[in-house]
Amino acid sequence: VMSLADRAAEALARADVPARMAVLGSAGFTVESSRHEPEFRCPAGPDDLALITFTSGSTGPAKGVPHTHAHAAEFHAASRVLLGTGPRRYLTTMPLSVLSGENVYWALAEGGSAVLHDHHDPDEVVRAVRDHGVTHIFEVLDNHARMWRHPEFPAGGGSLRQLAYGGLRTPRPLIEEALRHLDCDLLQTYGLWETGFITALSPAAHRTGDPDVLGSAGTPVPGVRVEVRDDAGDRLPPGEIGQVWVHHPARLTAYWGGEPIGTDGWLRTGDLGSVDGYGYLTLTGREDDSANVAGYVVHPAQVEDLLRTHPSVREAAVLAA
Repeated sequence: VMSLADRAAEALARADVPARMAVLGSAGFTVESSRHEPEFRCPAGPDDLALITFTSGSTGPAKGVPHTHAHAAEFHAASRVLLGTGPRRYLTTMPLSVLSGENVYWALAEGGSAVLHDHHDPDEVVRAVRDHGVTHIFEVLDNHARMWRHPEFPAGGGSLRQLAYGGLRTPRPLIEEALRHLDCDLLQTYGLWETGFITALSPAAHRTGDPDVLGSAGTPVPGVRVEVRDDAGDRLPPGEIGQVWVHHPARLTAYWGGEPIGTDGWLRTGDLGSVDGYGYLTLTGREDDSANVAGYVVHPAQVEDLLRTHPSVREAAVLAA
């Protein structure tokens, strides 16, 4: 009985065009070519369209965000600062249409490889770490927790070198639990398709154990400026909650179809948060996700934090009605 790899190799040998096949097996990653390939030349220029990603649609219909090859190169350069350089084996359990797809590209660009799962299954994730030597994973931290709480998860994380996570806001107790269970680096990132990375909470910042630092989304990545403003557009002092605005060197200027993105180089993210005196951004929710309680504006994240202080509460989610 021919294996899938054997069948692919047979088809490769009959190919009329230069082609390559990559096989991931117990011995590692191998690449075979159907014939000698001429030097590859890319006809695309820096300003040519590379891909179109789509916003989450959390504030309305999803919008197409066109990325040129120059933008893609800038995002890759930023990833090298945050994720490191050199080969890695990246595991994704999310659709490739989200940031996970970018992580796959970046891993391959660094000479690494990727393990693709079509959904998050803690059993399969633990098996991939154990059997395929996965070094990097990007997920929401709740899914990471299902992995490290698994009875067969290798002590300390096994082959893992970095767990990256994102999302609007991550509960500090969950981060502290991760620090107790894992020997690998932890990295939190916050960003938008329109801008790329905005802030990052570095592995070194995680290791400080500072509660205020761990409750934040980190500090702006190089070249990025973040401001918190009031409804009139005026900048607020440190510690006050307001609208999060960002100025990014790789910021895109228009959505697919021509609708402008932001004004004067600044983009209103739609998120609420505050910046402390050291530049750490703490997110508290979305602009349309707050409630007026007895004349006071209450943000769901504040209530969630309070609920999690009770010893009988492990998870909490609050929605504004």
